[in-house]
Amino acid sequence: MVRVVCFREDELTRNLEDVELFAWLGLDEFGSGKIGLKQGVVPAGLIPIVSIEQEKVDKYWDQAEEQARECGKRIYLCRFKLVEIVRQTERGDDCGQEKG
Repeated sequence: MVRVVCFREDELTRNLEDVELFAWLGLDEFGSGKIGLKQGVVPAGLIPIVSIEQEKVDKYWDQAEEQARECGKRIYLCRFKLVEIVRQTERGDDCGQEKG
């Protein structure tokens, strides 16, 4: 059974504040001096390694180590928390489905 659940704005903000993002970050290996998201190889190609589940980004540890060895730049697994909602879409709602 699927149940539709809608959040009031204050409830949604509290839920977003509980979310953590995990990502591999590091200096650009081409010398720009900028920090950016590191990419990993998946069946679909290259994608930035970011998830709300640390276990998912941990799977790319070996790739991060190999990338760091090849380019000589350290790569960091970082955790992020919501500071503010900068912008939101005008369309859409704050409803989701719960499996019951």
